[in-house]
Amino acid sequence: MRNSTLSIALALLASPVLASSSGWVIKDTNPDKSTVFRQISHKPTIKPEQKRTTDFPTHVIHMSRDISAYNIGCFEAFDTIFDVINLDNDEITFQFGAICSTSTEQRAQQLSFYISMDPATDKGINDLQQFITKYSGADIYGEPMNIETVKGVVVVLEMNAGIQTEGDEGDSSLHPSAWTDNGLYFNNLYAMDNGLITDISGKLGTNNPELVNSFLSQWTRPEEVSSFAESLFSSNYIQIEPKTVFLMDSGASVYKPLFSYNIVLDCREYPSGMCLG
Repeated sequence: MRNSTLSIALALLASPVLASSSGWVIKDTNPDKSTVFRQISHKPTIKPEQKRTTDFPTHVIHMSRDISAYNIGCFEAFDTIFDVINLDNDEITFQFGAICSTSTEQRAQQLSFYISMDPATDKGINDLQQFITKYSGADIYGEPMNIETVKGVVVVLEMNAGIQTEGDEGDSSLHPSAWTDNGLYFNNLYAMDNGLITDISGKLGTNNPELVNSFLSQWTRPEEVSSFAESLFSSNYIQIEPKTVFLMDSGASVYKPLFSYNIVLDCREYPSGMCLG
C-alpha cells in the first residue's frame, strides 16, 4: 500500500531545517527582520512494544516577558532557555516554540515561548517526573519556571481539499474546493499523536476508499463524510490543520500554543493523480 507524500510544518515556520540529529529538528526564521521564530521538535523512534502502558498528562511550560534589559540577541535568548532546561531524552516527545521581537539594533525585546512534553514510554514517564522535580522553579530571565499539567487537549480539526498547481517559478498554489471542521478531545498530546496524527498518514493519505472513509467517519462530522469523500475524487491535495487548545489543571483555564500544525497530503503520485479513485 502506497501513501501520498506527507509534509508537516508549523504554520508560522515554513522554513528550512537548520539542524537534525537523533530525531531532533530545529527550524528558525526571521521573516521581517523585527521578529524571529524558532521551533524545535523531538519525537522518539520506538518499537510498538516499547510504548507506554500508563496514562500520563501532557506538561507545558510557557512564558512571555520583556527581556530588553539583558541586551542580547534573539538566538542567544533561545539558547539561554536550553542552558537552563536540559531536556535531552530519547523517551520523551518534546515541542518548543518561541517568538522574539527585536530592536533596530537586533537586540531582543519581547520573548514568548512554550514547551510541551509527553513521555513515549514508561521509562519516559519516570524521566519526566524527575525533570519536573529538578527544574520546577528554575530561574529564566528573572522568573521562576512553572511546569503546568494539562488536563486535556481540545483540537479543532480543519481540512481543505482541492487542486494544487505549479507556477512558472516552480512555486505551488493551493486552490481549495471543499472544507470541513470538527471539534475533538484527547486526554493528552500522546493520545492525539497516536490516534489522529497516525491516522492522517495511515488512512487518509492512502488513496484506499475503505481506509479514507474510515478516517472521515472517525474524525469528521457524520453529516459531512459523504460530501468530503466525494470531493477527494477531484482533489490532488488535502491540507489539514489540527489547532490545539490545552485545558489547564491550574492557573488560567486554557492555553493556546503559539503555533499550529499545517499538514499537506500530496496525492499527485497516484495513477489517478487524485486523493481517491
